[in-house]
Amino acid sequence: MDFNMWSDHAPVRLTLEIADTGIQTFNSSDDNIFHSTYRWDPDKITEMKTSLISHMDTMSSNVEQMVCTEQSIENTVIKLTETLNTVFKPFCEKRYCIKRNATNIKSNKNSLPNKPWFDDRCKELYYIYHCNIRRFNRNRNNLNRQILIESKKNYKSYENRVKRNYLRYEGNQIDYWRKHNPKQFFDVFKKGKKNTNCNLKSSDFYNHFKNLTAETSSNITDDVEADNQECVYNELDASITQEEGMEASKRKLRLGHHRSKNRLVPSYGTVAGLLTAVSITFIFLHTPIHIFKLKVIIETITGKYKVASVTDLTIGNVFQVMYYLNSSVNFLVYYICGNNFRRVFKEVLCKNISCCVCPGEDDEDRLSDAGTTELTIILEKSDAGSEKSR
Repeated sequence: MDFNMWSDHAPVRLTLEIADTGIQTFNSSDDNIFHSTYRWDPDKITEMKTSLISHMDTMSSNVEQMVCTEQSIENTVIKLTETLNTVFKPFCEKRYCIKRNATNIKSNKNSLPNKPWFDDRCKELYYIYHCNIRRFNRNRNNLNRQILIESKKNYKSYENRVKRNYLRYEGNQIDYWRKHNPKQFFDVFKKGKKNTNCNLKSSDFYNHFKNLTAETSSNITDDVEADNQECVYNELDASITQEEGMEASKRKLRLGHHRSKNRLVPSYGTVAGLLTAVSITFIFLHTPIHIFKLKVIIETITGKYKVASVTDLTIGNVFQVMYYLNSSVNFLVYYICGNNFRRVFKEVLCKNISCCVCPGEDDEDRLSDAGTTELTIILEKSDAGSEKSR
């Protein structure tokens, strides 16, 4: 333990620490750029001590003139800071002269600008965070590590908060423009104008095509001029014959295009699947009803129970309600798809038992239209036109 730790007459011990990267300034002139940095120079400790001792009287007088008020303390701190800068700056400053026409000028400014939400407070926290990183890398201990974690937490939390506020403000602004100023709203999403400038001069363009036209006109022969006529192809201008129409009609019938008018009619598989689903639902819901009814009848006849139990009656009532619900669903399905079902059912019966049931007028029209195609209609129109011409 130091013997003068608690003594009022112990001298003050002043310790100064300067970071590796000091303040950087740029002083520009007409010809050169002067880059000034401030770094601690251990070789000039003696000169710095001598300069500090010579300014001790000024520092002591500033402290003696201080009054116990906030303004007085701030003024004293400012004066002490100016005195220390006067003492140490001449020994720590290093200036570099860079020619303005140099091609390898290095600048500490980032190539990309800062984000809009990156304000002065963000820059300050960012600077503190990186200083703590350098301090921790120089001296890795628990204290520096805790300081680094705390500074990183403060920087990230503040940056995320101001970023959220900025994005919320921008979103509200865009939403306001969408309702009240559509032109400004669409300008936000409009891409930048493309550069339409061209390096090709108009005179070069004109001379190139002028020479090209002159060369082409000199190479034209009489044969080329004779062939420069309107193109007429007899094969394309010939009328469609009846054999070609019948061949195309057979091909379309073979590929199944005759159902073009009735494509909305469901196929047999669709109706069969629907009927299968309804039948399975009927079996699952109606079988338990009959089982419980038979059980109650048998037990009543044998005399085991004079009156059916409450459980059996409840289960029977539940399945009876389900039966009525299923009946209503089946009625609705038949009402919606009944027309299609009856149509398919009639087609099946007409194929198998044609003597019992005959197709209706709608079915006859649909079956008669099965062989009608676009080409046959065209051929009929052409035949009608030829008869009129005759």
